[in-house]
Amino acid sequence: MKEDWIFWGNWSKKEKILFFAFFLCLIGLIAYTFFLKSKGLENVVHWDVVSVLREKLVQTPALYWDKFSFSSTAPLWYVNEYYSPSTIQLSPVLSYIYLAALLLGTSLILNGLSRLRGVWFLVGALLLGGVLVAVRPENLFLTAHRWPFLVAFTICGLTYYFTHNAAKSLNVFKTLGIWIGVWILLVLVCLKFSVINVPVVALSHYGVSIGVLLSMLFMFLCAHEIVSALLSIVSDRAVKEKSSLMEVLIMGLVFLFNALLVYLENSNRISTGSYIPPAFLVFVSNGLLGIWGFRKLSEQKEWFTYLGVGLWVYLGLFLVSLGTWAFAYGTYNTPLIEFLEDFASISAVAGGGVFLTYSLLNFWPLIKGGLPFHKVIYKPPFLSFIIARVAALFVIFFLFALKSQYSLYQFKSGLHNAIGDFYELEGDFRSAETYYKSAAGFDAYNQKSNLALASLSVKAKDDVNAVIYYRQAGEKQPNLASILGLSQYLDAQDFYFDALFQLKEGTKLFPQEHKLYTNLAHLQERAGVMDSVLVNINQAMDLCPKCAPENANFLAFWIANGKPEKWEEMSALSKGGEGYSVKANRAAMARVIGEELDLSDFRLEKDSLLDVSRAAYLLNSLSHGFTKNEKVTAEEVRKIQQKNEEYFEPLSWAYAMQKYYREDKLDGIKAMRTLGDSPSKMAPVYKQNLGMWLMNEGAYTKAIEFLKSSGDESSAALLNTPEIRIKVDSALRGQSESLAPTLEAVKKAPLNPYVLVKTADALSKEGRKLDAYNLIFYALEFQPDSPLLWRTYVQKALDLSMKAYAEEGLENGSPYLSQDEIMALREKIQRLTMP
Repeated sequence: MKEDWIFWGNWSKKEKILFFAFFLCLIGLIAYTFFLKSKGLENVVHWDVVSVLREKLVQTPALYWDKFSFSSTAPLWYVNEYYSPSTIQLSPVLSYIYLAALLLGTSLILNGLSRLRGVWFLVGALLLGGVLVAVRPENLFLTAHRWPFLVAFTICGLTYYFTHNAAKSLNVFKTLGIWIGVWILLVLVCLKFSVINVPVVALSHYGVSIGVLLSMLFMFLCAHEIVSALLSIVSDRAVKEKSSLMEVLIMGLVFLFNALLVYLENSNRISTGSYIPPAFLVFVSNGLLGIWGFRKLSEQKEWFTYLGVGLWVYLGLFLVSLGTWAFAYGTYNTPLIEFLEDFASISAVAGGGVFLTYSLLNFWPLIKGGLPFHKVIYKPPFLSFIIARVAALFVIFFLFALKSQYSLYQFKSGLHNAIGDFYELEGDFRSAETYYKSAAGFDAYNQKSNLALASLSVKAKDDVNAVIYYRQAGEKQPNLASILGLSQYLDAQDFYFDALFQLKEGTKLFPQEHKLYTNLAHLQERAGVMDSVLVNINQAMDLCPKCAPENANFLAFWIANGKPEKWEEMSALSKGGEGYSVKANRAAMARVIGEELDLSDFRLEKDSLLDVSRAAYLLNSLSHGFTKNEKVTAEEVRKIQQKNEEYFEPLSWAYAMQKYYREDKLDGIKAMRTLGDSPSKMAPVYKQNLGMWLMNEGAYTKAIEFLKSSGDESSAALLNTPEIRIKVDSALRGQSESLAPTLEAVKKAPLNPYVLVKTADALSKEGRKLDAYNLIFYALEFQPDSPLLWRTYVQKALDLSMKAYAEEGLENGSPYLSQDEIMALREKIQRLTMP
């Protein structure tokens, strides 16, 4: 038995290397196909997250003075999100994989058949012609003539004839190398001289037909291999003169029962269940076991040698079949997938059942006697193996006949979908639409055609047809894309309740799908049904606790509807999601509850364009006084602003905030004043914040003025008292004593007269008289009633010999200066003019 399983023991090293290389290719392709199968619809439909920016005015801590604490109105930004199915996204990678599998598999088959004579050699020539006809090389040159096929067939035909004549001198390595070289040459010529955009895609998508036909041949060829392997196990373990009949019957019937379940599931006679093996698994099991089973057939029938012919023909067919299955799953070609799964399940039932009957009829005495009948299983004494295969073929036809012509229509629909995909990738949407509609004509409610047509309608901004095709895509088999797409485009046409109904029905069909609850909450929020909104947001977050949209929506709900006192608690409940939408909403909450933020993780796209979530995160972070920010400077905010005009005003606010809190307070104050003087509806908000900033910096008079003009009369009244003014002046003196006379100190206290005067005097001593003058000049805009600043201004103007400026300063400052101060300054001005 060991020799039966490890049949490569006596092979040469090169033969072993080649065999295991292709075996590993098969295993890799099997794993990849299982991966594509598990993704299903998501191979071609991705879930776009639509972000909605919302703005809310809130009260944020602004000023603590004396026994009072003051808050100011400030805008914060938060993000709501929902899901939208993308348009069909096709990857050309699958086309390359399928074409590589088709050409490499064909090379393996021709490598084997070229060593045979007679009818087998002709079979190889027909296969070669069939492959070249199927891939339609003339499409690459947009010609109606067949010269591209004739050129390709001549080159390949001569190669096939050469490898046939030189078969004795060419080993497998050399023959495969020749074929691979020929295919590479032809593909390179096509890439060089093709007049279409995606020549490889054209070859592969038109060549799907030959792949499906070869897959059907292979599935029929290996349909009995699971039963054969089970019988071989029983036969090898049999004890002489002890009947193995019961073991044979039990194992055979168990397999047939499972195969029948697979068939009934695929024909929609029973519902899908986790206990039913998928048809692709049955196909792969038959295919892998056939590597050993086909060796047994070759040796016992003596039609051809296994190592020289049989193995490579079998591996070639297996490779093409796997490429076809991978292509079908990867492009989500639902009619083609259903056709392949139907054929796999039907051939397993027919092939396995007929082979079990064949074995019982021919080897009944051996089975009863406990003899190893598997050694002669392909040398029957009565019913020949060929007759059994013909009987299996009739059973297959009979089972397909029960479906009338539907399977044929599915086959045609799948081929037209594949060609439609080619035109989609080519960019010829009109031709793609034609083929998708043709595919839908053969199978009206297949998902692939209708989702593709819905996708084309969305691209054309045709919401009416998008609704029609999304509805048809879910008729036969409901799916997430059709439900979300149908709901979205019904809502776009103001069919609000129909859109809501689709989502509610969807939650019944897919109760574990968080995207449905997220979109349902989004629609219900517009109707103001807040209890239901919260229930669905919580349900979505329970189903997907790490998903960014769900966590962002949970935080957004409490920002919009909850009291700020609850925000810290609610923020702690949301522990998942790393997207910018979540960061933006957390930053919005942090601004009100006073948490520290860190902007070091902010990343801007290369084009500097802000999406909704990044914009909200940046605006909230820059607007917060407790944000650690070494990432985005005020200058960079201006650059971002130039590329994002839709956020121009909010970014102007963020610029002012960044300047005031983290760079240069006076620049920030000036920027906020510019906003306050604008005709924006937010101007009162800007003036109120400016008033609070000025009060914080000791610019008492201007602070009261801006607070009153903003409409904040209550804050202005509380602050406009002699006692507060005295305390403000005392606080400014204390601050001056703690700061050195440097420009860095001025950035911290840009309007403190005592700091300004000390610093200006220090600059004058350093010979920087103009800088000293400018320091006082710019401060007077916000401290127009400071006697100290006016005295210093006149002196600094005189230091620069600017008599007119000094006189103007004295005139403007006179209301705030004593008579003695005025006389002293006037004398200094007069001395400047004396010769």
